[in-house]
Amino acid sequence: MQSVGHCSMDSTHAFVNGRVYWFISSEEHPVPGSILSVDMDENFREIRLPDEFSENSFLIDLDGCLSLVVVHDEDNEKNEHLGFEGL
Repeated sequence: MQSVGHCSMDSTHAFVNGRVYWFISSEEHPVPGSILSVDMDENFREIRLPDEFSENSFLIDLDGCLSLVVVHDEDNEKNEHLGFEGL
């Protein structure tokens, strides 16, 4: 798999197919551990984050599907080495 330059959109929420999704954390852990979603009828749902989650992750709408983009620290180091400052 090749490394691809990327730019974090700092998105902690996404609107996909009539639902709003955002990261939530617990009182014990300031790093998010779940995604909370709500639809326009106020139906709530919690989705547990995968173990591969990092603090540099963000949510996007990818062709109508909720997607979690995970950026690891080593990815940021590679981008800085390639000249992509601030990614």
